[in-house]
This record gives sequence, C-alpha cells and structure tokens, in this order.
Amino acid sequence: IFVSYAADDISHVNSFSKQNSELPISKRNNLWISYEKNKNEKNIEPGSDFRNEIIKAIKKSKGAVLFISNDFLKSPFVINYELPEIFKKKKENASYKIIPVFVDRIENFSLYPELENLHYSNTPNTSLSNLRGAQYRLTISEILNDCNSVVKSKTRLLLSSLVLLATIPVFLTVDNLDNNSDQIESSNILPTTQNEISTTSSTLPVTTTQK
Repeated sequence: IFVSYAADDISHVNSFSKQNSELPISKRNNLWISYEKNKNEKNIEPGSDFRNEIIKAIKKSKGAVLFISNDFLKSPFVINYELPEIFKKKKENASYKIIPVFVDRIENFSLYPELENLHYSNTPNTSLSNLRGAQYRLTISEILNDCNSVVKSKTRLLLSSLVLLATIPVFLTVDNLDNNSDQIESSNILPTTQNEISTTSSTLPVTTTQK
C-alpha cells in the first residue's frame, strides 16, 4: 500500500507505520513509505530518480493512503505527480482503494477538487493534528483496519479465482465420462443391431425360382 504525505506530516506517518508494525503478522499491512524515520529505512536510495521510483511504487501498489493536510495540498510534487498517478490507477482498476485521512482541517480543495468528495477514514473534527493519546491511537487503528480490508478483498478475489480454476478440471472430467459413456452405449447397441439383422435375415423365407 502506497503512503502519500507531505514532508511536514512525517510524524503522523511514522506513528502510523509504528502502530502497523505492532500488529500481529497476519494483520500487518505491507506499507510503501519513501522514508521511514522510526526504522531509518529508505525505499529510494540516494542518487536514484525520485520521481520514477515514486511512480513505480504507485503502479505496483494495491491501494494508497493519503495523509491530507494543507501542506499536502501545497506540495507541487504531490499535486503534479503522486495524485494524478494514484487516480489514474483507480480509473484503470476499480478495486484499487484510496484511503484519505484528514491530518488537519482543509481550508481549500481547489488545487485538487477530486479529494473533496472522497469518503475519509476520519472526519475533520478527528483530524490527526487535533488528537492525543488513546483517541489518536484509536484513529490510527481505524485507518489500519481500512488498509487491511484492501488486502482481504484482494485475497478473496484470488481465492475465488483459484476455486473457479479448480472446478474446470472437474467439469472436463465429468464431460469426458459422459462422452465415454455415450461411446460405450453406442458400441453395445451396434452389435445388438447387427445380431438383429442376422437373425432377421435368417428367418426370411427362401424363394426359389423354377425355370
């Protein structure tokens, strides 16, 4: 899951990532974050093409979490590159899930109006910058649950496909059995018909012609 954020909001992203790492492995989300301060991990190595790496990560992702703040909407890179690629992915794949999160109350969506009508994981009143303690962790937990649903929906789709593929050989086997059965029945009928012809011909009266 690709994580999109403004540099000034990295503390919320780090909290999100840390809380995700505390989940059981079965519920942990595979997050792609360009730089994680709490793990000191870089998904983009120094000297590499930053824009290309970001676009590549979005294309490989199954969903995206957007940490939306006023700083986020003022970021030229987010507006010009990340968001267009994310919404393009959504247009191409209806199952691609976008999970927007209010970091603070947004003053103006005019720079990217598509964000205004999305269903958010939290509300403006529960923006991350307004929360503390248990309520903050609870809101982060709800966002992680939304992320987890992305993985579950993909898993259900994969399992459905596997079940469908598994039934195809069964149908083929049954069809082959039916065909073989038809052939056996036909082979049984044929000798019987020949015997009937032989029996019928042997019972016919023989007519002799006198000269």
